[in-house]
Amino acid sequence: MKHAGELVKEVIVDRGLPIAELARRLGRSRQFIYNLFEKASIDNQTLLLLRQELNYPFAELLGNDPGHRTYKGSYLSESEFTDLQEQLTQALREKELWKDKYTALLEQMNRILQERKA
Repeated sequence: MKHAGELVKEVIVDRGLPIAELARRLGRSRQFIYNLFEKASIDNQTLLLLRQELNYPFAELLGNDPGHRTYKGSYLSESEFTDLQEQLTQALREKELWKDKYTALLEQMNRILQERKA
């Protein structure tokens, strides 16, 4: 069986995520990531951060998180995760579009009210 660091390395390679990018997302150095590859065990906090970035159940599989050992759900594939990220990006763009329209209408209404006052 692979130790924790080997599993982390395998998942990162499988995801095709550059070490520098993962390190940036985690707010850590590249050396920190490379050091993880050598560790037989990794603390829960780091495993949870890695889970969020890589969408992989490290803590559950490594037995470090007793609260999640009974998880019966499924995890997203890389393509499903990418699709959800794209949907979120589109929703955020739409939100900005509506926000801009709302702001423009408020400014227009304010101009009209100012003209009526004068």
